[in-house]
Amino acid sequence: MIQTQLASLVRSAMERAQSSGDLPAFPIPPFQMERPARKEHGDWSTSIALEVAKQAKMKPRDVADAIVKALGADPAEHIAWPPERASVDEQRELLRGAILSAAPAVAALLRWELEQTVSAGGELPFLLDTYTRTPSLRHRVREWARVVLHPMPAPLPITHAMIAGLVWRSTPRALLYAAGAQAYLELAHLVTDGDDFMRLLPVARAARPRQAAARRAAVVTLWKWCIRNN
Repeated sequence: MIQTQLASLVRSAMERAQSSGDLPAFPIPPFQMERPARKEHGDWSTSIALEVAKQAKMKPRDVADAIVKALGADPAEHIAWPPERASVDEQRELLRGAILSAAPAVAALLRWELEQTVSAGGELPFLLDTYTRTPSLRHRVREWARVVLHPMPAPLPITHAMIAGLVWRSTPRALLYAAGAQAYLELAHLVTDGDDFMRLLPVARAARPRQAAARRAAVVTLWKWCIRNN
């Protein structure tokens, strides 16, 4: 649920604020994100600043300011960089851990962004599917024509039959955006069926990679090729 993911973001921000000294050390109690009674107060709210003000020996407003500051801080300041003599494998593992730990927060923000874009609510796969269907048919035909007429050969075998099927659904960019999002979620085990997002790509069925890493690489390669065409 998005409430849980947003609460995790706020909790992480509070922990960073404690590490930086903007908040004193104290146990952070469980809390929830709620919809405000008035829309002008935003999409989500929490009373955690009020709840911990006594423990922190601070005004609720000052607690809230510290949390907001930590939420807006540069993420690079909080990444545990590897030692200077770390091996390539150690660096790769640390980077993978940072990517995976950020996945729930990224998914929550992506879901919120899509809800605003498509003016609908629902789970992330549904919102991604709705987003891909928003471009007009005229726009879809024009974008797929660019793919067919691309002067550079495609990095994966693309069939006209696949294009004919996908032109009724969306544009190449929108489909690759959705496929890239799902590939990232698969990396963090937030989705389990990689074949779902491979069906969004106009590559021949025989060329669809079976390994998760190869599927992600295919999405990135096709995205770069598509961008060069526009």
